[in-house]
Amino acid sequence: MKILLAADRPKAASRLRRGLKRRGYETEWIADEEKALEAALSGRYDLMLLDIVFSEKRTILLRTLRHRGSMLPVLFLTYRGYLEDKIAGLDSGADDYLTRPFRWEELTERIEELVFWRRRNRRQRLCFGDIFLDVITQDLCRGDICIRLGFKEYEMIKCMIQHGGKICPKKLLWAEVWGPEGGNSYNNVEVYISFLRKKLALLGAQVRIRTMRNRGYRLEMRGGLPPLEMAETEPEIDKKLKKEQ
Repeated sequence: MKILLAADRPKAASRLRRGLKRRGYETEWIADEEKALEAALSGRYDLMLLDIVFSEKRTILLRTLRHRGSMLPVLFLTYRGYLEDKIAGLDSGADDYLTRPFRWEELTERIEELVFWRRRNRRQRLCFGDIFLDVITQDLCRGDICIRLGFKEYEMIKCMIQHGGKICPKKLLWAEVWGPEGGNSYNNVEVYISFLRKKLALLGAQVRIRTMRNRGYRLEMRGGLPPLEMAETEPEIDKKLKKEQ
């Protein structure tokens, strides 16, 4: 497990780093808030332990992290233990807090709980290449960066991921998203394909939606098609899709 330690007091950070190392955690310490934010957005870590004394700096870092779409678990340490300080940290996007002084057993237990919870939830997803679709939150993600999808966008990309690189005809996408009673104005499919392409670009994904002229659309990786990978707890694929596969 790799932990990002964002701490602005060298002595306290050194003690934390040594203690975490003794307990088997690989820990990287960064003192600068902007560099810590950049590291947190990199997708290299399982959790961020936030030990910044001034609550204002902590609040800015957390809000920026969540605004950028990161779902990295964050545990922050509070010195004063004031209710307002705890609420401010949680409202800004932290997952949990621990008040100093603390027992090491309590710290490691909180870390394990947060990482386990996040990993369990990550299994609730459909994957293709370097992106995944969170079926709980309906977010489209690459690493720890996520973008919220509208209902029709979600249903459309879900259908395409479930097809695993196979061509999805416009008619099929229309039926999946708008239903059998939705008519046949297939131009709306093109509109939502455009929306999804923009969101893939915002994520910096290697996955793209390719137009197959007069046939439909399919997902592919730049440079080749990856195998379809689905989580163990994925929702049941519709019977119609199963027949086609």
